[in-house]
Amino acid sequence: VAFPTEAEVTIAKPYGMGIHPTVGTLLVPIAISAVLNVEWTFMIKVIQGDEQYEAADWRLLMLVFTLAVATTAVLTIGHVVFRLVTHNKRWWWPSFVVPASTGVVLLLYTTTIAGGSRLDHAIAPRVVFYGHVLLAAMAVGLALGSVGTLASLWFIARLCSKKKAE
Repeated sequence: VAFPTEAEVTIAKPYGMGIHPTVGTLLVPIAISAVLNVEWTFMIKVIQGDEQYEAADWRLLMLVFTLAVATTAVLTIGHVVFRLVTHNKRWWWPSFVVPASTGVVLLLYTTTIAGGSRLDHAIAPRVVFYGHVLLAAMAVGLALGSVGTLASLWFIARLCSKKKAE
C-alpha cells in the first residue's frame, strides 16, 4: 500500500456546485433578510402608525427572531467552513461582517420597497422615519454580526477540541 505524498494530494474545490465564496458572501445576508422580512415589515408598519403590538404579535416576532438567530448561526458557520476548506485562515472579520450586512440589506429594502410611501411630503416625518429605520438596521446588523461571530468561535473551538482529541 502506497501512501500519497504531498505532490499527489489535491484539494477538491468546496464550491463544485457553482457556489463561489464571493457568491456565498452575498447570499448569506439576503437569506437572513428573507427570514426577517415578516418582522421587519411589521416593524415598519408600527413606525408608520398602521399597526400596534398585541400579545400574539410578540409571540410571532419572538419566533421569527429565534429563527433568524438560528439561520444566522448556521449560514455563518457554513461560510467559515468554506473559507477554511480553501485554506483561507482569515475568517474572524467575515464571520462578523457577512451576517452584519443583513442590516444594510434591510435598510435598502426599506428605502426602496417598503419606504415612506405613506409618509407625507414634509421633511420632519421622513427624517424621523428614516432615522428610526437606520437605528433599527444598525441594531439588527450588530446583533446578527455578534451571533455569527460567536457561532463561528464556538464551531472553531469545537473543531479544535476534536482535532486535539484524535
